[in-house]
Amino acid sequence: MRPSRIRVFDGLRVTTEHLDHLQSAFGSAVEDLREIAGLATVQHGFEVSVAEGQVTVAPGLAFDRDGNRIACDEPRTLPIAFERIDESKFVCVRYQQVEDGIVEGHPTLIFDSCDVVLESAMPGEADSLVPIARLVNTSAGIEVRPIEETPDAPAPPAPETAPVAAQIWVRQGVVRMTGPAGEIAVDSLPRSLGEQEIVFDASPLSISAHVLVLATVSVASMAADLAVADGSAPAPAASEPLAARAECRADGEAVFDVSGVSQFSLSAYPAAEFSEGDLARVYLETPASSGIDALRSAYLAVRIQRSLAGTITVGCSLEWAGTAAEESIQAVRDRKPSLSWQTLFAWKALGGSAGH
Repeated sequence: MRPSRIRVFDGLRVTTEHLDHLQSAFGSAVEDLREIAGLATVQHGFEVSVAEGQVTVAPGLAFDRDGNRIACDEPRTLPIAFERIDESKFVCVRYQQVEDGIVEGHPTLIFDSCDVVLESAMPGEADSLVPIARLVNTSAGIEVRPIEETPDAPAPPAPETAPVAAQIWVRQGVVRMTGPAGEIAVDSLPRSLGEQEIVFDASPLSISAHVLVLATVSVASMAADLAVADGSAPAPAASEPLAARAECRADGEAVFDVSGVSQFSLSAYPAAEFSEGDLARVYLETPASSGIDALRSAYLAVRIQRSLAGTITVGCSLEWAGTAAEESIQAVRDRKPSLSWQTLFAWKALGGSAGH
């Protein structure tokens, strides 16, 4: 328990014990107030200035960690000297007790005072010093900086976190597209023949594909031109349409990044061919005697596309390669060939996020 007060009445003989109890009561209450105000902190004053190689500390009040009152009633001055640029010194105040009023050899009056010291390092919690300013020797002179800017205390290390493994996911599927027979209008190439969306539950990083494309070109008036020249086989009826078939099997890869989609393929049949712009490409096959040689420059391309909204689709289009003579183009217009096609697109997608 803590002392509170003394209770007096008329005729009470006040003893030394009573006075000690009264002083302890006041002292205990004051110590509580000092803790509330804050220990090891400056309550007011103690401004620091530097001039002509001296540091001056203005009057002020502070409490150290033990609750002692560090009181200064008049300015204090100390000489200051540095050995090198960027060197720091800390201005600190320390509690000092002054005794006076000697009676029968015993001091009877106790005063609270202070002492000003310069330290080369920031005082720790075990020290009885209260830092009030930091002096830094710069090329422009000695600067007075607040204690809050002191860089000497290292920052606490960041908490360690366990590394997170990369999250990888894989999806696969098959896309089938079929186009019914339709007239090939060479004047409108390139032309989209069809497309189908691939729905993902997350954005893929890449797609590997195995693609099979079948294309059939039919020409109604091709029969007479294909009759066997030596008569060893009868020619088909002129009204019976003949068809020329082309097919392609390709392995391709598409990669997604911020710039869009980059893709390439390597065809294995009917002849090895490398393409940097699509996942499969098959050129239309027509007999030389059909009279529509220009159609050999047309091809079906299978590609991956990604919209601005992130939708990913597989598309098949009919496109034109090279330049054909006008009479060859006119022959295609006259013969009116038709095209039917099928695409089998087996894909495997890879996605995920990097670990750290």
